[in-house]
Amino acid sequence: MEEFKTKRVEVSSAAAKGSSLDFFVVTGSTKDPIVTVADNKFYPHVRDIYARYHYYQNLHHGVRIAVNFEEEARGEGFAVTIAQPGMVGDYTVIPM
Repeated sequence: MEEFKTKRVEVSSAAAKGSSLDFFVVTGSTKDPIVTVADNKFYPHVRDIYARYHYYQNLHHGVRIAVNFEEEARGEGFAVTIAQPGMVGDYTVIPM
């Protein structure tokens, strides 16, 4: 069984769409992730988070994450912690 690795990833407001942040993180892993909020600097309250393995444009293995807020997604900083077995990526964040 592969060991879980963790990484804190900061997300820019470029990923904001209405009351959500929708983005992909290159992790290099095909395993199911666990994602938690690491930092919420002046964004609204988080309503829910969805995260799952995704193969982005047939090029990158990683995690697609959607964070839904109670109000419009505006703030000064937001970060998540990703735990996923076998991560080897460069952790690039790509807005969806």
